[in-house]
Amino acid sequence: MKSVKMQIAEIIKNRRMQLNMTQKQVAEMLGYESVQFFSMIERGLSSCPYQILGSLCVILNIPKDKFSSLILEEFKEQLSQSMDLGTKTMKAKRKIRAQ
Repeated sequence: MKSVKMQIAEIIKNRRMQLNMTQKQVAEMLGYESVQFFSMIERGLSSCPYQILGSLCVILNIPKDKFSSLILEEFKEQLSQSMDLGTKTMKAKRKIRAQ
């Protein structure tokens, strides 16, 4: 399964290309002088800051929920794993104390 960062990158790149926009045009609209940072986001090499993601929703006319659902699902999985680890750790400590 692709990482959320890669899924977001693909959505951004595909939509930019559908609109026949260059990376440079989008980077300039975001206020960047160089295209490098935007290019790294689009290739999935850098996470996209949430504020930039919001700006891209406007620039590329992408519904916010397309990104927020991906991000929230990833967070939900991470939260669940962390909580499960905490549960296992505490149960192990109780078991040791009971002996």
